[in-house]
Amino acid sequence: MKKTASPPPGNGLSIRVDAVRRRIRLRSPMLAPGLPEDRLRLLCRVLACRDVDGVDLNTAIGEVVLRLSDPATTGRSIQATLAELSAGIRGDRASLSPESLPKDCLRRGVVSISRYAGQLSTWHIGLDAPGRMRLRHPELRRDRALARSVERVLVAMPGVRQARMGRWRSEVMVLHDPEVLEAAPLISILQHMVDTRSTMPAVSSTKGMLASSATLGLAAATDFVLPGLAPLTSLVLVGKNVGTISRAAGDTLRRRVGMPTVMTAILLGTLATGSFMASGIMAWSYDFWKRRHRRDVESERRLLLEDVAPLPECSALLDAHGQIHVRPVEASHRGSLLQVHTEQMVPLDGQVVEGSAIVDARFPTGRAGIAVVRPGSLVFAGTLVLEGGITIKAQRDAHDSRIAGIARAIGRATQLLPGRQAPTARAEKYAEGFAGPTLATAAFGLMTADISAAIAVMRPDYANAEAVSVSLSDLDAVSTAIERGCVLKTAGHLDKLAAADTLLLVDRPDLWQRRLECQVVPLAEDTKRSESAVAEAVRWAASLSRHLADDRADAAARAARDRGMPLLTMLPERFGDDSGLAISTKLRGRTLTLREHRPASAALPDLIFEIDDQPLIRLAFAAGPRLRVSDAIDQLLEACDHVGRLPMRVVLVTDRGGDEAAERTAALHADTWETARSDAAIAAVIQRRRAAGQQVALAADCQTLPLSAKAAAVAIDLSGDAVDVLASPAGIVALAGEPTSLADLVIAAKQRNERLARSRKISLLPNMACVAGAFLFGFTSLVVAIVSNLGTFGSYTISTQSLHATRRSFWLRHRIPTRLNSTMLPKPGLPKAMLSTAPHAPTEGTENPAHA
Repeated sequence: MKKTASPPPGNGLSIRVDAVRRRIRLRSPMLAPGLPEDRLRLLCRVLACRDVDGVDLNTAIGEVVLRLSDPATTGRSIQATLAELSAGIRGDRASLSPESLPKDCLRRGVVSISRYAGQLSTWHIGLDAPGRMRLRHPELRRDRALARSVERVLVAMPGVRQARMGRWRSEVMVLHDPEVLEAAPLISILQHMVDTRSTMPAVSSTKGMLASSATLGLAAATDFVLPGLAPLTSLVLVGKNVGTISRAAGDTLRRRVGMPTVMTAILLGTLATGSFMASGIMAWSYDFWKRRHRRDVESERRLLLEDVAPLPECSALLDAHGQIHVRPVEASHRGSLLQVHTEQMVPLDGQVVEGSAIVDARFPTGRAGIAVVRPGSLVFAGTLVLEGGITIKAQRDAHDSRIAGIARAIGRATQLLPGRQAPTARAEKYAEGFAGPTLATAAFGLMTADISAAIAVMRPDYANAEAVSVSLSDLDAVSTAIERGCVLKTAGHLDKLAAADTLLLVDRPDLWQRRLECQVVPLAEDTKRSESAVAEAVRWAASLSRHLADDRADAAARAARDRGMPLLTMLPERFGDDSGLAISTKLRGRTLTLREHRPASAALPDLIFEIDDQPLIRLAFAAGPRLRVSDAIDQLLEACDHVGRLPMRVVLVTDRGGDEAAERTAALHADTWETARSDAAIAAVIQRRRAAGQQVALAADCQTLPLSAKAAAVAIDLSGDAVDVLASPAGIVALAGEPTSLADLVIAAKQRNERLARSRKISLLPNMACVAGAFLFGFTSLVVAIVSNLGTFGSYTISTQSLHATRRSFWLRHRIPTRLNSTMLPKPGLPKAMLSTAPHAPTEGTENPAHA
C-alpha cells in the first residue's frame, strides 16, 4: 500500500494521501471543536471537488478523511484531484454554499457526509443484496420521533415493500423494488427530515446521566474494590438526596407519609449498613426511567401533533393586482386571498371564492375521505387538495384556525404534571399508596429479621412503572380518539365514558336524518345477465367508495355485504379528471374507476363504476326509512355487549311529550325519554339521575348547553363544524358532529383499562415477590433493585407496543395517497409536516399495503 505525505504548511494543515484506497487525510486547527465556522468553510471547499464522494470528520483529533471516487467512473487521475483540492482549500476555486451542506453536519463531533445521486447527505446507505437496503444515521438512536417518522415515510414510498427499525443499531432495513424506488426523492426526503429535526431542541441528553452514572461507579468501587471510599460515597449520596430529605421532613411535620419518607429511610439504612451498590443502582434507575419517560412522552407528543395537525409553512398570497407572493403562513390573515393547488395544503380557514377541487379534510373535520369543494364551500386549514385548484378568502387568522385549536387541545390533554419524586404527580400519588404499608412491613422485618431485610423491603419501585404505563396509555387514548374523529380534553374522559351507564341524547334536527339506501343498476349487457357479475362489480365499486367522505360509502358497503361480498383495500391512483370526481386504480393491468354522475332529478350524485372506460353498474342513492342515529345507538349497545358490560340506557331529552315523544324514542331505538326545554332543565334532569346513582353521559350541542355539560359525568359535543374545540365545555368533542364513534370509544376504553391492569400486574408481581423473598429467601437490596427494574421494563414494553399499534392503525386508515409520496419534496406551499405523513410503523416492521 503506497502512501505519500506532505509536510505541514504554515497554517498547520497536514495532508496524507493513500493512493491505493483513494483516501486523503487532512489535519488542521480549523477542524477543532470550538471553530464551527472554520470547519464549515473547509467542508464547503473540499466537497466542491466533484471527485470527493464523501468525508469523515472527527473534531476530537482535528482530522477529516476524504473518500475519492473510482477513477474508472470519473476518468481523472489522483494527481488532477489533488490539484483541484489544493486550489479549493486555498480558496482559489469556487466552493459550495453553506446552505448546500446537510444542516446537521456540525451538530456532532464525529460526522460522515456522503454524496448520493448528486446530493450530499449524512445518511449512510448500504445495499446488502438486490432489493435489500440498510439506512443508517446516528440520530435514529437518539431521536425516537425521527426514527418513527422515517419508518412511516419509507413504507409509503413507491417501490418500498417493508421497512423495519433495527432493535440495537441506529439503522432501518428496507425491502424494496430496485426498478421502482427512486434514489433522488429518497435521499432528499430523508435528509430533509434530519435537517428539520436538527433545528429542534433535544428532548433529552445522555450527558444528564453522568452524575447518576458517576455515583453508581463510585458505589461499585466502594463495595467491591476500595472500601476506604465509603466516607466519600456516603457524602455523595447525602448530597444528591438533600432535596428528598428536606421534603421528608416537611411531610413529617404535616403528618404525611410519602415517597420522600420511604427514600429517606432507605438512605439512612444504606449509611448504617454500608451497602452502597443497591442505592447506586436505585438512584441510577430512577434517573434513567425519569429521563426515558420524558424523552418518550415528548417524542410521542411531537409525533401525535404532527400527525393530527399538519400545516404548511408558507402560502400563495394574492395581492390587489392579482400577483402571487409566496409568504409565511403568519403573513396571511383574515380577508387574505390565497391560492391552493394540487398536492398543497390549505393554510387558513376560509371560503372558496373561485375554482373547484377534490380535497381530503379528515384532519380538521374528522371525516375520513374525499369531497368536492366549489365556490361557496367552507374549507379548513389542514385540508389537502388532491386534484384541482381553488382561491380562498380567509375567514380566520392562522392562530385561530380550527386545526390550531385541535392541536392546542391535544397539547393540553397530553401535558403531564410532574411529581416531587416520581415522573408524574399521578404516579407519585399511586406510589404513595404503598408508602405506609411498605414502612410497616420494613419495621416488621427490622424486628423479626435484620436491617438488611428491612431495607430490601423498601427497595421496590412502584412509581416509574406507573408513570411510564399511564403516560403512554394516555397518549394512546388521545391517539385512538383522534383516529375515531374525536378530541379528548383529557384521557380520563375516556374512562368516564366507559363507566357511564346512561346516555342522554338531546333532541335536535340532525338526529332525524335518514340513512341512505343504495340501488344497483346494471349498465353492461353481460352484467345484466349475470348476478355474480353484478355482485363482483358492486364489491369493487364499494371498495373504491370507501374513499368518499359522505354517507354514500356506507350505503355502497351495505349493498356489497348484502350480496355476501367482502370489501377490498384499494389505494387510488387518481381522484378526479376533467369531468369531476373519479376515483381510479389499477388491478391486474386494468383500470377501475368510480365516477360521480349527477342526474337532473337526483338529490345526490350517482356513482358509475367502470372498467377500462366501460360502464358496468350505476349506484343510485336515496333516503331510506331508517335513521342514521339509530344505527349509532345499535352499535353502541353491541359494543357494550362486546366488552362484557351492561347495556347503556339511552334517554332522549326532547321538548315534546306524550305520544310524539314516544314515537321519537322508538324511531331512535332509545329506551325512554325526558321532557326538558332549557339548559337549566336538562341540567336538573342530569343531577336528578346522578343523585339516583347513575353515571350520566351527555351527547348534545354542548356549546349551547354549558350547565348540562358541567353537570354530566362526561359530555360529548356534537356541534360539528361549528364547534370551538378549546371553548367547548365538553370533555369529548366529535369533530364531525355525529355519535357514530361512541361505540368505538367504549371498546377503546375497555381495552385501555385491560392494558393498564395487565401493566400494573407485571410491575407489581416482581415487587411483591421481592418483598416475600426478602423474608423467605434472604433477597438482598441489590437483587430487589434489579428485579424491580425488570418489572418496570415489562410495563414499559407493553405500553409502547400498544401505542405503536394504535399509531400504525391510524396511518393505515388515514395515510396520504401513495401517488403523492413520490413528489413529497420541499417546495413553496408544501408543508414540512407532509414530509412525515405516511403510515406509522411498529418496531417489528411495516408493510406497504400497495405491495401486500
